[in-house]
Amino acid sequence: MRCGADDRQALEQLCHYITRPALANERVQTNAAGQVVLKLKTRWRDGTTYLIMSPLEFMQRLVTLVPRPQLHRPMTASGLSISAV
Repeated sequence: MRCGADDRQALEQLCHYITRPALANERVQTNAAGQVVLKLKTRWRDGTTYLIMSPLEFMQRLVTLVPRPQLHRPMTASGLSISAV
């Protein structure tokens, strides 16, 4: 998405889009035992509506949603880099 520096409405929409969380806060809770309870958007075929997991397991699943940083690959004038050889 592209917006001009003076287009405040488009800039606001872009900021709302890029700052939204990976999961809605209303769907994530903790139970009395300290486990994370994740409410699913839609019911699974077997009738499951919630996932219950440890905080560590929840973080491990959440980390998979974060994209890996791109490696810096220097380019030369000919278009070939060390990684291309």
